[in-house]
Amino acid sequence: MWKRPNELIILTLAMIAIALSVMVQSLLLDSSLASRAWAAHTFLILCAVFHGFIVYRGSRFLLFTGVLFTLAFVWTGWVISRNFYIPLFISAMIHSVLTTPKMRKILRDQNFRWWRSLPRKVIQVRALIRPVEGGEFKSVTYDLSLGGAFFPFGEADWRSPMAPKLKYLRVGSRCTVQLVFNQLKMVSCSAEIVRNTLQRGSYPSGFAVKFLGLDVSEKKILSEFIDCKKA
Repeated sequence: MWKRPNELIILTLAMIAIALSVMVQSLLLDSSLASRAWAAHTFLILCAVFHGFIVYRGSRFLLFTGVLFTLAFVWTGWVISRNFYIPLFISAMIHSVLTTPKMRKILRDQNFRWWRSLPRKVIQVRALIRPVEGGEFKSVTYDLSLGGAFFPFGEADWRSPMAPKLKYLRVGSRCTVQLVFNQLKMVSCSAEIVRNTLQRGSYPSGFAVKFLGLDVSEKKILSEFIDCKKA
């Protein structure tokens, strides 16, 4: 995803609204009921805020915090009115935004949660890429970060008869990437292909890789080059 999905933003705002409404409710209850519901209210507010934070990040712990929030919501409903059906129904309706095919795909695979990736800079760097399936080709990065890079298909200069079979590189496969910054500085590492895509707006068709096993010196070279281009 190019940005955080609206479904996560809506659910986060719902958690904030619930936490605020519980605070208001606790102030409006009579003293005897308020004292009895204090623990449930406090627990629900904490669960709503924490769950909202996890939802906004799109974390893999979202399912666990969702269950925890629902239990806190049901407990509060039971303490206040001896009714747990309504809180359970409300929680189910709120979380139904996560059941769409798009959201299930995003939550199953962290490679689609691009808003959590390291900031990328549009930089052109010459590269030599060797897929594990064989062959090699030259390319130029479209953007670059400390965690990975995106290579346009149009920039690929295939140097192997296997090129037609490898043009659309398989997601999940590995390759070796050699980035050439200048005659004296280069970085070579293993990488995993995490996405290949068609052109979208100004973003060209191509494939993205995630760097694997960069050592300290290579990270330093990469970081200094990106920082230099930002200046």
